[in-house]
Order: sequence, then structure tokens, then C-alpha cells
Amino acid sequence: MALWQKNFLWTFGLFLAVLNIGLLIFTLTAFKNDLSGEIEADILEEKAILTSFTSLFQKPGLANIGASLAASYVGNDIYLDFRTDNNSMVATLPFTPSVQTYGNVVITEHNGEKYLLVHDTAILDDEEADFLYMKDISSLYAKANRNILVFSGVSLVLSLLVGFMLYFTMERIYRPVNNITHELRTPLTSIQGYAQYLLGGSLSADDRDFAAQQIMSEAVVLRETMDKLLLMANVGRSSFAEAKVDMAALLRSIEEKYPQVEAENEISYIKGDATLLTVLLDNLVSNGLRAGTKVNITSSGNTIAVANNGQPIAEEKLKYLRKNKPLPRNMVEGRGHGLELCREIASLHKGKLEFKALPGEGTVVTLRLPPKSVFKN
Repeated sequence: MALWQKNFLWTFGLFLAVLNIGLLIFTLTAFKNDLSGEIEADILEEKAILTSFTSLFQKPGLANIGASLAASYVGNDIYLDFRTDNNSMVATLPFTPSVQTYGNVVITEHNGEKYLLVHDTAILDDEEADFLYMKDISSLYAKANRNILVFSGVSLVLSLLVGFMLYFTMERIYRPVNNITHELRTPLTSIQGYAQYLLGGSLSADDRDFAAQQIMSEAVVLRETMDKLLLMANVGRSSFAEAKVDMAALLRSIEEKYPQVEAENEISYIKGDATLLTVLLDNLVSNGLRAGTKVNITSSGNTIAVANNGQPIAEEKLKYLRKNKPLPRNMVEGRGHGLELCREIASLHKGKLEFKALPGEGTVVTLRLPPKSVFKN
């Protein structure tokens, strides 16, 4: 497993832990606050009902009113029991609670439903009366369960979104590091090997010249690799001041560098960066000449097409290129940075690269730019 993948797993795992613990604490705190509010309201209601019952049952002829009042509370999921040792005045409880010794407030369960019990006493005709207030608070717990489901869904969606974003962001961040590690190892190993060869003993002048030439050659490769990697890093994070780029002058510089290039131009100017566009065309042309012996550049409309007469690019490679995905290491020819760099430059100019293989003719790579960025002759 690559280092960046391990870092991704640690970072994503930490995010999941913080997210879920945070949501759990929020859910539990919200439920605790709701339950505390419910208990406070029910205690106040219990006190008010007990005061009314004490007054009613102390007056002759008003006991029936108290019983009717108790029955009316049943519709609000409130059940009451008011009794002395010798007399039961109100009894609307749906079941006998299993809790025998009541504290001031107790929460009990019966047939999967939650009930809040408030036990109190009053003096009725010089006799102590027990009063039990019972309320069905199952809806409060149902609400808490719904909140848990909602927050679980939110957590899942956020985890997927952040996971994908974090994965691709970290892959993009660490890709240059992986490129540097891989690409610098080969030339550095060669330089070290030839340096040891020079220090190994008495060598002929031809052997020393050969070793020195190899060290020089690998140093050039090392410098070019570093230049491209640095340019890729700068292109990926910078912007540029748009200017009118003379297309004829740009193509002329490419033709002077590569005599095998023939260019046909119908574009006057392009909005963009001359240096970056030159690097892009230079890379496409050099790739084309590695595959064939001749390259044609055609600029017309809002496109610049670079075609070679070599072996058409393999269909397997085209699948990756057309999806704008990096080629697997075993499909990369040369140092493998040219195409990635071209993609970055095209993207910076709000354009895109298109790839087409022509059987028996070669490969065409087309830079398609926004129409407003192109000025025709």
C-alpha cells in the first residue's frame, strides 16, 4: 500500500470518528434536553392536577367531577391514580407499575412503551393520600430514534462525499511525489554506478570518456525530468495573465526546431500563455516524431491538430487517454510526464486534448480551445 493511501485511511478514519462521535453527542444531548424539558413540564402538570383533585375530593358532591376530569386526561396519554389506604378515588392507570417504591420521578417500560411516573402525596381529610401521575412518553423516544436514523443517513452521505473528495485530492497531491521518487531513482542509480566505475581502478582513456559521457547523459535526463516536474507543479497551482499569442510565430518556432514538421495555419491569435503553449506543442510534436518520421500541425477553427505518420496508438491506451486518466506505468514510454503536462496546460487554457488513432495513417492529438479564445485570420 502506497504512503498516500495509508495517509488517506488514517485521515478518513479520523474524520469518521470525529463526525460520528460529534453526531452521537449532539443526538444524545438533544434527547437529554428534550427529556429534561418533558420531566419539568410533567412535574408542573402533576402539581396542578393534584391541587385540583385535593380541592375537589375535600368538598362533598364533587367527587364525580374529579373522576370525569381524570377520564378526560386519558385522551392526552395521561393516567392517574389517587387513593388513601381505605378509599380509591381515581384509578385510570392502564397497568399496575412494577416499580413498588417510587422516587419523585421514574421512567418505566410496559409492552415496549415508555411511561413517566411522578409520585406525590397530599393530605385529604386528615389522611395521607397517594397520588400517581403516569404519562406515555413513547413519542419522545420515537423522535430520538428518528433523529438517530436521520443523522446516520447524514453521516453516511457526508462520509461518501468527503471520502471521494479526500481520496482523489490526496492522490493528486501525492502524484508529483511519486513521480519524483520513481523518475529520479533511475538516472541517480546510473550516475552512482558510473562514478563507482571511474573510482574502481586504472581505466583506459576510452573507458573514462565512456563513463563520463554516460554520467553527462544521465545528468541531462535528470535535469530535463526535474524541469518538467517543476513545470507541472507550477502549472497545476498557478494562473497566468492572458495575452494574444501570435500563432504564426509559435508554429514557426516549432518548425525551426523540428525540420520534420509541416504546419498549416488559419488562426491569427490565441488567448493564452506563449511559453506554455509552446511547451504543449513541443511535447506533442516530440511524441509524434518518436512514433513516426513526419508530423503535420493544422490549426483551424478553435482546434490545433498534431498528426504523425507512425504506428497508431493502441486502443488500450486510447481508453485511458479519452477518459483523461493517467496511463499505467507499464504503458508509459519515455519519462511519462509529457502527456500529463500537456493535459495541465490545456486545462489551464480551458481547453481539452482529444486523441484519435487512424489505422494505416498514424495518430492525431487535437487541442480544442474555447471559441472565444481564438482569433482567426
